[in-house]
Amino acid sequence: MFGWSLENTAVRIAQAGREIGLNLSADGVQKVWRWENRGVRPDAANQRALARAMGVPEERVRLLHWPQWLPGAETARVAFPWSTQGALEALEALMEDALIDRRGFMTVSGVAVTAAASGWACAEPDRLTASAHGGRLDEETVAWVEDRIPALRKLDDRLSGGSVLRLALADLHMVTELISHSSYSAALGQRLLRTAAELA
Repeated sequence: MFGWSLENTAVRIAQAGREIGLNLSADGVQKVWRWENRGVRPDAANQRALARAMGVPEERVRLLHWPQWLPGAETARVAFPWSTQGALEALEALMEDALIDRRGFMTVSGVAVTAAASGWACAEPDRLTASAHGGRLDEETVAWVEDRIPALRKLDDRLSGGSVLRLALADLHMVTELISHSSYSAALGQRLLRTAAELA
């Protein structure tokens, strides 16, 4: 596990457990062996201690099930149906992974955030909200969503990818909601899926 021997893993878990106030049982080596070789799932206390020893944020442990939160377990899922529903599942998986792993995010402040957010103010909120809750999506709204991509690219060039990631994820979430809950023509649906792919 993580390139550590069974003994080393058990020692690190015990030490990390003490650091966060956990009193773990003494059969550490046997437990680790069972996790690796028998598919036994560690209890919550041992998972917290193991995460601490590996430097994994507790939030990741809370949000993902064992063993998905372990470093190296985050393999890309590609077995989605080749359909609109499959595209939505892939987009949701992508957004979930990006939101859980915040280590790569940089913060954006001041003028950059104001400039990026000002684009949202240009939208007609009632129309967008109605579309996201099952209303009919029109050409103008889809064009507005598409037009945000060049602005995000320009912002990415100026601030770097990490800084713009949250903005792109917010747009991707919005487009995914529109695909999921709006009604629209086949042509507009293709444009929405293309926009989601660009954002992803």
